[in-house]
Amino acid sequence: MTQPADPIMTFFGRYVSHEMSNPDSGLYLPNLIREMALDPYSFGGMHVDKVTETDDIICMRSDDFEVQPSCYGLPDINLAGMTVIGLSNITVNHDPLYNDVNHYELSFTFTKGNEGSSLTFSGDFRLDQRCRYPDAAPGHQDFTATGTGTFTAMVGTAYVNVYGTMETDGNTVEARVDQIQFDARAFIGNVKNITISVNITDHEAWNFYAEQALNAVQTIDQMTSQLSETLNQEQIRQMFAKKITEKINEVIS
Repeated sequence: MTQPADPIMTFFGRYVSHEMSNPDSGLYLPNLIREMALDPYSFGGMHVDKVTETDDIICMRSDDFEVQPSCYGLPDINLAGMTVIGLSNITVNHDPLYNDVNHYELSFTFTKGNEGSSLTFSGDFRLDQRCRYPDAAPGHQDFTATGTGTFTAMVGTAYVNVYGTMETDGNTVEARVDQIQFDARAFIGNVKNITISVNITDHEAWNFYAEQALNAVQTIDQMTSQLSETLNQEQIRQMFAKKITEKINEVIS
C-alpha cells in the first residue's frame, strides 16, 4: 500500500514549480538550463536506420551518357556533430505531481521562439549510396556515391518530464532526479511538428531525397530518442538535482 504524499514536500514541490516560472528567482528554469551549459548542447551523432527509399539520380554520372549506373540497395546516412539549441525555451507545464510520499513528477514544455520553433537540431550530414552499372557495361566499376553537407531540424512543440524524490531533515531539502524523459513527436494530431531540411553542398540535387529519408517518422523518432537518452545521463540528472537543491536551500536558509 502506497503512503500519501508528504504535505511538507508537496509544499516545497509547488514552491519550486512556481519559482521556476519566476524570472526574478534563482530557480528560474531557463537560467538554470543556461547555467548548466545545456543551451546550446552537443550530443554526438547517429546512424539513420530504416531508410526505405532512394533514387537513381544519386548515382548518375555527368561524364558518361552512354550507360548510367543505378542505386544498389538503400543509402547509408550518418549525422554527426549534432547540436540542439533552445533547451532554455522551457516553461513549467503544471504543478508537480506527487504519487506517494516524496516521489514527484515535474512536467515542462518548450515554447516557440521568434523563429517559430521551440528547438532546433543541427549538424553535419553524410549520405553514401552504392551504385552499380548494368552487367552489359564492361569496363565500368561499381562505386559509392557520397554527398556531404549539413542538416537542420525545426521542432514545433516538445515536452520533458522529470521524475525524482525530494526529502528534508527539517533543516535542509535535498532533491534527487531519477529520470529525465524528453518527448517530441513527428506529428501532433494531423499537424507536422518536426521538419528537417538538408543542404548537401557537393550535390545539391540530392537534397530532396535526403530530406525524404530524414523526415520519415521513424527517423525523427530515432533522433528525439537519442536526445532523450543523452539528457537522461546520470551526469546531467545529478547536475540538475544539485542546482535545484542549492537554490532551494539558499531560499529557506
